[in-house]
Amino acid sequence: LDAPLTMICTGTGVAPFRAMLHRIFKQQLPHQALHLVFGTRRAVDILYEAEWRAFAKKHPEFSFSVALSREETSEYTLGYVHEIYTKNIAQHIAENGHYFICGWKPMIDQTCHLLAEAGVPRENIRYELYG
Repeated sequence: LDAPLTMICTGTGVAPFRAMLHRIFKQQLPHQALHLVFGTRRAVDILYEAEWRAFAKKHPEFSFSVALSREETSEYTLGYVHEIYTKNIAQHIAENGHYFICGWKPMIDQTCHLLAEAGVPRENIRYELYG
């Protein structure tokens, strides 16, 4: 990976990103900054949270954010994934950052629209939808 990568997902859409991260770290593939943005309803629904914490501790170039749509906690954002990735979108565009998206069609549609509206080149956006 020759540019920063933001992985945006909801629910079980995190599965392909989990596999990618395991491969990147296990095989020590060259990469830039990696950021996972995960959305779910409640903190109890956060998938693989212990893994994300372990990755972040071991790999300083990895970070993760969680958006909870149905509850507020002191640690995670109340709302949806869009509020998280749009905060640093200008810097990410300047760095030729890439976006991978996986989740429900409405989330993907809105994410692609917001990214395009912000100026992210279409070739820097990849997605896989389910549902």
